[in-house]
Amino acid sequence: MKEIQKKSILKLLIFNLIAMGAGHLYIGRIKKAITIFPLFLVIHFLSLYIALIYFNFYLFIIVESLLILIFLYSFIEPIIIIKKQKNINNSKYSTSPYILLFVIVYYLIVFTLIMLLKLDTPVKLFSVPANSMAKTIIRNDTILATRSYDFVKRGDIVVFRYPNEETVYYVKRCVAVGGDIVALQNKVLYLHPHEGNEYVKKNYPITQISEFDGKLWIKNPYRKDHPGIHNDPSVTDNGLNPQQLFNMSPIKVPENQYFMMGDNRDHSNDSRFWGTVPQRLIYGNAKIIYSNYENTNRIGIKLE
Repeated sequence: MKEIQKKSILKLLIFNLIAMGAGHLYIGRIKKAITIFPLFLVIHFLSLYIALIYFNFYLFIIVESLLILIFLYSFIEPIIIIKKQKNINNSKYSTSPYILLFVIVYYLIVFTLIMLLKLDTPVKLFSVPANSMAKTIIRNDTILATRSYDFVKRGDIVVFRYPNEETVYYVKRCVAVGGDIVALQNKVLYLHPHEGNEYVKKNYPITQISEFDGKLWIKNPYRKDHPGIHNDPSVTDNGLNPQQLFNMSPIKVPENQYFMMGDNRDHSNDSRFWGTVPQRLIYGNAKIIYSNYENTNRIGIKLE
């Protein structure tokens, strides 16, 4: 009979914290150690697929709950076994050099995945550090976005590279596309679509239409369908705030470019200040809120 070696719970806890599966390796459960992390990754990407394709919040939560259970299993089961001190195989796999090798491989995989997420992949996660899109997207939300291989549409929530510093990503709502004319008067957004007056008459109620200089303008064209768009009544035209927040002369958007604005209209650095966004800088459309470490109730919210 093989000799049973006493294992240290303190070492076990340290290994559990360092890498998922290292605790199982420490007590000689090599098969479980090399299975847990790949299983975790597969289910994690399954949850992304569900969120992206089906937008099913409850199914998304169920799959995410499986991830939590796998993590708890990888953490708790080795502790239970070591407390019982039963069937702990004093094998070569439980020695420190093998644990070190396991941890190195583990973090190489993690690092590779992080680097892949930084590439121009079809699906990416973006952390939002500001409130320019509140109440639709708030600070500390992590959003899932999909790569756009076509032109974006009016009203889309778009992730793009900031024209003045292309290494930085912004998220805003597209309010006008190439050929459209946009203007701002007393904080009210006016849009004259490139499709012309007949398009406006056919698609918008007369109460939302104004006429100026022979053109029909849609007043606040997105607020009805996207209630997260709002103004801050405390921001007034008192000479201290930027004039772009209140009034803007008509601007015609160049072809293959987009005029972007934040839903938190009076607290957004957007196209009113630095101009339109070329198609080449567009990453894609924001789809869902993937996580928020301060507010778990926001997980899985569909963005629209």
